[in-house]
Amino acid sequence: FHTHVRNVQPLKEVSENGKSKWLLTFSPVNQMSEVKQEKFDAVFVCNGHDSNPYIPDIAGMDEFQGRKIHSKWFRFEEHFDGLKVAVLGCHFSGEDISMLVAKFAKKVIVCHRRKTEEFPPSFPKEIEQRPPFVRMTKDSVVFPDGSSEKVDAIIFCTGYRYSFPFLNDGLITIKDERIEPIYKHMVHIEHQNLIFFGIPRQLPYFPHFHEMAKFAIKLLAGKITLPSEEEMRAESEAEYQARLKEGKPPIFAHYMGDGHRQTEFNAQIAKLGGFEPLSPVIQMIWDDVMDERYMNIINTHEFDYLVTGPSSYRCLTPSKAKSRVSKAENVVRK
Repeated sequence: FHTHVRNVQPLKEVSENGKSKWLLTFSPVNQMSEVKQEKFDAVFVCNGHDSNPYIPDIAGMDEFQGRKIHSKWFRFEEHFDGLKVAVLGCHFSGEDISMLVAKFAKKVIVCHRRKTEEFPPSFPKEIEQRPPFVRMTKDSVVFPDGSSEKVDAIIFCTGYRYSFPFLNDGLITIKDERIEPIYKHMVHIEHQNLIFFGIPRQLPYFPHFHEMAKFAIKLLAGKITLPSEEEMRAESEAEYQARLKEGKPPIFAHYMGDGHRQTEFNAQIAKLGGFEPLSPVIQMIWDDVMDERYMNIINTHEFDYLVTGPSSYRCLTPSKAKSRVSKAENVVRK
C-alpha cells in the first residue's frame, strides 16, 4: 500500500514455470524522491477503468467562467443550489447526478445523444433534454442549431478512458478503447502472468471480478491450459468483429452491459478454469435492476434484494417498485 508504481517491465529472466519475471520500479508515496526496484513472478493490474476521467475538448472551454467538474469529483448536490446547470452525457452517472442536482438547482439541462427508445421514459420531465453542446462562451453553452443557454456550472458525465501509464512501452496498445493483446479481457497473450482486472465495462463488478480472481489464481498455479497465442489472438479478434457486426462502435470492445453477454463471458472463463459459473440469480437481479431503472428511475436506488436460491431472489423494498412480475421464479413484485 501507499506505493506509486513507476514502471512494470518484463525481464528475459524466467521463473521456474518458464514465464518471464517482472521488474517493478516504484516509490513510497511519502518519499517520491526514493526510487526502488524489485522482481516479481507475476503482476496483477488492478487499477480498473474508472480512474482516468475523460473530458472532451470543446471549443471555448477555456473562456467559460462558471464551475466545471467531471462526475468523478461530484460529491454534494447542495453545491449547485440556485444555479443553472448543464450536464454533458447522460448514461448512469449523468442520469443520477442530474436528478440529484435538480433537487437544488434553478434549472438542469442534460445534453446527450441517446435515442428516444433507449432513454428511460420515467426520467423526470422537469429536467430539460438537449443535444450535446458544441461550443462554450464565458457564461453559456451553444448547441448544434446555434441556440444557446446561459449556465452557471457544467458537469461532465463523459466517462473514463483506460490508462496504464506504469506499463513498459510496447506491452499493450489502446486504440478506440480496445486493449490488445488481451485474451478474455484479462490475460496478456504474450505474457500470461500479466493479468488485468477491471477491463470489462458494465456488469456486476464484485461477483464477476471474484470469478476472474479464481481464474487468475488457477492460471498462475498451472491448472489452466490456455490455447496457443495464435488461437487466442484469432478468438479475441473474432469476438471484436462480432461486436462490430452487431452495430457496436469500436469503443464497446470490452462492453458487457447488453443482453446476457456478461453471463456468456463468465461461462467461458469458468469452463476454461474448471469451476462452476455464477448462479443465474446474478443475471436475473441485473436484468431486474436494469428494467426498474428504465421504468422507475426515480426510485432505482431504493431497492434491496435478498438472494433466496441459485435462481431466485426477493425484493425487500417492494413499496418502491413498479407493479409487475419479476424475472425471478414465482416472485411477484407489488
